[in-house]
Amino acid sequence: MAGTPDEQSRINEEILDALLQGGEGAVPKGAPPQLREIITRGDDDFPAPVVAKVYEDAGVHTIYDVETREPSLTGRNMLPAQLRKLSSDGKRMFTIHRPDQPPARGAHKCLLHPDVRKPEYDTWGLPRCRKANLTSPLQVELHMQHRHKTEWASIKREQERLERDEQMQLQRQIAAAAIARTGEESTKKKAG
Repeated sequence: MAGTPDEQSRINEEILDALLQGGEGAVPKGAPPQLREIITRGDDDFPAPVVAKVYEDAGVHTIYDVETREPSLTGRNMLPAQLRKLSSDGKRMFTIHRPDQPPARGAHKCLLHPDVRKPEYDTWGLPRCRKANLTSPLQVELHMQHRHKTEWASIKREQERLERDEQMQLQRQIAAAAIARTGEESTKKKAG
């Protein structure tokens, strides 16, 4: 864990407050969390002894990404670990305090969103998707790859087919132009 002792102390106080007061399934105000110790003496896979303290009633807490302000849920058992996570530049990643501003969201939409989908997607039987807050074209592509795998494969296959058709059409035009040019040259030779 990085940071100054004051920062570490503040994080620990925030964790304790969250465990004692906040979240669904939280311990009643003022009651200490019920801990159960799990002890293993070690085995062939992991020879060192381990002591883990686990909360009996896990509960759920809302945490917020410090950068994007997006909310997410975490179990009470994972809350201390989540609140201690640091980004690559050493800053905290999550907090339990609701941000003053709404989450930072993008304006790109899923390719299956009703506002941007192509009409042929309906004839192919592709579903609709309401995702409209993606931050970049790359995020749109990743969303398609992970959330709509078969639909993405159908779209990509059709794009590849259209590109092949365009390439073949271009080659036909080049061949036709070459044949026409050869015909013109042979006609000039005969005339001259």
